[in-house]
Amino acid sequence: MKRCFVVNQEKAVVAGIVSGTSLVMALVMVYLGRMGSLLAFGLLAALFGWIAAQNAAVIVLDQTGVTKTLLGRRVSHMDWNQVREAG
Repeated sequence: MKRCFVVNQEKAVVAGIVSGTSLVMALVMVYLGRMGSLLAFGLLAALFGWIAAQNAAVIVLDQTGVTKTLLGRRVSHMDWNQVREAG
């Protein structure tokens, strides 16, 4: 039996929206020639993009153990015999 869970879908969506908006603002700052603001909005876009990706990670529980995937790639895996405590 395979069960999949998203870490926190609401936070992932909100952080994705903030990241996208910051990226658009960074592009506007390129057009306006404001490099300080470009750096600030670029850093915000990267930070919230990372937060969105972390919260969009999928935890898979199956017969072999627990697996965490991030953007479709396996990040970590733990066999059931390595699990000491759940809760």
